Amino acid sequence: MSLPINAEFVTALLTEDEVGSVIRSHLYVEAQLSAFLELTVVAPKYLKDLDLSYAKKVELACCLGFDPQFRGALKRIGKLRNDFAHDLRSSLSKQVVADLFNALPAFGQQAVHISVGMLHDMCKVLPPSSTYDQLPAKMQFMLIALNLERICFAACEIVQQSRSKPR
Repeated sequence: MSLPINAEFVTALLTEDEVGSVIRSHLYVEAQLSAFLELTVVAPKYLKDLDLSYAKKVELACCLGFDPQFRGALKRIGKLRNDFAHDLRSSLSKQVVADLFNALPAFGQQAVHISVGMLHDMCKVLPPSSTYDQLPAKMQFMLIALNLERICFAACEIVQQSRSKPR
């Protein structure tokens, strides 16, 4: 399933510094993860009473059918958000971004590479011949975050479609 890049999210990330990009990315990913939980639990009105941390939302989502191959990357983006929120000296070094990228399953990494061209076509912020490896760390992070958000969105779409099919 190929999903279009979220234009609102791209625009927001392009205008942010590193701290803003990390925190905003986490917000978008967490919103989609929360939507997945609301779609998959029997009584979503009780989710708020659980007062789940982001890490617990990731674990619960995997318990409810979210692809556990993305667990590591989702948890890593949460840790990154905490690092940035609590230490103003945090930065998106090539190593930090590489660790996040390496936490993705192989097909998630492939999707990130493919999205370089999609991002260029959408907003012309990258040279047409750019490859993922040539990009600055912030742009690499942005592509990973965009893909994680779309993975969570796709999981929601799959749940909704499965509910609308006649049995």
